Amino acid sequence: MATRPFLWQLSRQECLAGIPLWGECPLCADRTSLDDYCRFCDGIVERVYYASGGIHDWQRYRSKSLATLDWGWLGDEAAAALQAYVNHLPEHIQHGRGLLLMGGVGSGKTHIGVGLGLLALAHGYSAYATTFGELLLAIRSSFDSPSGRSEADLMATVCDADLLLLDDLGMEKPSAWAIDRLAYLVNERYSQQHATVVTSNFHPARMAHQWGERVVSRLLGTCTIISVAHVADYRLVEQQGAGGRQAAGSRG
Repeated sequence: MATRPFLWQLSRQECLAGIPLWGECPLCADRTSLDDYCRFCDGIVERVYYASGGIHDWQRYRSKSLATLDWGWLGDEAAAALQAYVNHLPEHIQHGRGLLLMGGVGSGKTHIGVGLGLLALAHGYSAYATTFGELLLAIRSSFDSPSGRSEADLMATVCDADLLLLDDLGMEKPSAWAIDRLAYLVNERYSQQHATVVTSNFHPARMAHQWGERVVSRLLGTCTIISVAHVADYRLVEQQGAGGRQAAGSRG
């Protein structure tokens, strides 16, 4: 297999095929076909894929990866900071160091988060994606459906993933019940040294006002903050004509 200079150039298909894992296998290191790797590597890839949870189930982002991200759109500073994080993603995951992606609607935050999750899978780590609102809804639904997944099971899924994408944090109503669930999630992942990628439309100060300074401080204490607040909403650009659609078409 040809050596790739940058991890963010891996396509979605290559991530789910576990490409970075092949280099450690003497039978697969020089292979180029995604369908041509040994039984041992095949077993790793199968386990990784099925541990991916929401990452590969999000249909709106089924074609997205870091390879399809419009890096130029992000601007030099944000792109450089993100690429620096990606370059050492396995190390960051091992030490529980995550990201806070802060910016407006349509700035590519979720696209980036999904791409990071896919790359985590490519390295053999488990990854999961959810909005906090979806998690809260699933927990409430479990109260009315004893035969389904319990709250403990749902929380274990998001607490134990090596990399968690917690998308659009801050959009939910910060009730005492919701704050208690977020505090539990943050504390569990903090104590287990699991990395969390948070996306939000809000500044950390507003998040702290909504969810409590202690919870947000602990969450952000292990996160590098990357702001994409300067990035225009690509959905609006698409409406300005073919030129805008072409420029924004690779982003989500």
